[in-house]
Amino acid sequence: MIQAAVGQRPHIEVFGRLPTPDGTCVRDYIHVDDLAEAHCWRWKATAGSALRYNVGTGRGYSVREVIRTVEEVVGNRCR
Repeated sequence: MIQAAVGQRPHIEVFGRLPTPDGTCVRDYIHVDDLAEAHCWRWKATAGSALRYNVGTGRGYSVREVIRTVEEVVGNRCR
């Protein structure tokens, strides 16, 4: 999205027509570094157990919401 907004990609494609408010997928986005850290912490703290942890934020954002935020921050439209 950012590459499309700054002109490094010609466009982005949004797929799906889902039963969500804007028709796009809703996900609980987290940074990959936070996910990796959570995996390491969990492995060290509970090695060998079958415990599960949720590392999400508890709030989902639609693809279109994320696109609008990128466009606001960058100051250009994603094509």
